[in-house]
Amino acid sequence: MLVLSRKIDEGIYLYRDGRQIAKLIVHQCGRSSTRIRVDADADIQILREESWATAGSESDPPERE
Repeated sequence: MLVLSRKIDEGIYLYRDGRQIAKLIVHQCGRSSTRIRVDADADIQILREESWATAGSESDPPERE
């Protein structure tokens, strides 16, 4: 696991096999939530944890730590 601190409009890039697959950007921070913008190719499936079960995945959702 990797934990990063980011400010609004700062982001991180996700790469696979030397290719950028997504960029996550902190869009807005509130008292009880944070909005994250995800820029990714259309072939990258992005799911919220609570949506995992309805997406038809045969595996369990990632463990929360």
